[in-house]
Amino acid sequence: MIPAEALTTLERAATWSAALSVFVLLVLEAAIPRTAEAPSGNEKIRHATRNALLWACGVVLGWILIGSMPGSAHWWPAVSAHGLGLWLPLSAQLVVAVLVIDLTEYLRHRVFHFVRPLWLVHIVHHSDQEVDVTTGLRFHPLEMVFIYSFQLALLVVLGLPAWAVAVRGLLQAPISALQHAAIPLPARLEAVAGWFIVTPAMHRVHHSRLLPETDSNYGEMFSCWDRLFGTYTPPLQASGGAMGLHALTADSWQTTRGMLITPIRARSIALF
Repeated sequence: MIPAEALTTLERAATWSAALSVFVLLVLEAAIPRTAEAPSGNEKIRHATRNALLWACGVVLGWILIGSMPGSAHWWPAVSAHGLGLWLPLSAQLVVAVLVIDLTEYLRHRVFHFVRPLWLVHIVHHSDQEVDVTTGLRFHPLEMVFIYSFQLALLVVLGLPAWAVAVRGLLQAPISALQHAAIPLPARLEAVAGWFIVTPAMHRVHHSRLLPETDSNYGEMFSCWDRLFGTYTPPLQASGGAMGLHALTADSWQTTRGMLITPIRARSIALF
């Protein structure tokens, strides 16, 4: 078992990786916006502030309800001291754990789209009409807590090694930031990278306002799951139109307060 100090170091590295990724991509979005209709400076600041405040609410709720965030080293060793780590070498533990976690995250994501109460929580993420790097922060606090609890359950049930989960978080942070970023990537790079990870063009399909496209490209980090389970929509075959949800375009849905109460306000609305 890796010492708690090493887990703490990995956790901090993942946090810094996420923060640095967001910062760099914000700079790139300002320097090379994906479209000429990109939001102005003040609009972008307002958009980013709202999304960041929502994320902060989720962090606070996670600490209140769970007592710590996923990755907090003081309880990871206790819940993952048995299971997968007992019969595989370290390198195999890492590969298997990262794949298992990413697969279960893909499946969890699909469930959130098809179970109405969960979808009402998840639509906060999909209601963003200006998908950019800060959209990766835009999750309802209840969804964030569910994800935290889900990851903890994986550790308990499968006995996944805590350090492998931390490494997966370190790897996912820049990929998650990149897939939401409103920057143009060279077509060749998109095509090649898309065979391995979820790229911005692939994930923009998932944020489409068209239902068949929204219910595709669920991958969190690796793009193989969508191809394997038949939920992949190639970016070149997608509409390339507006993003967000038709029913939630008004500014009252876009404020931090509006996002917090969306699961309640939207429960009687036809969202497509």
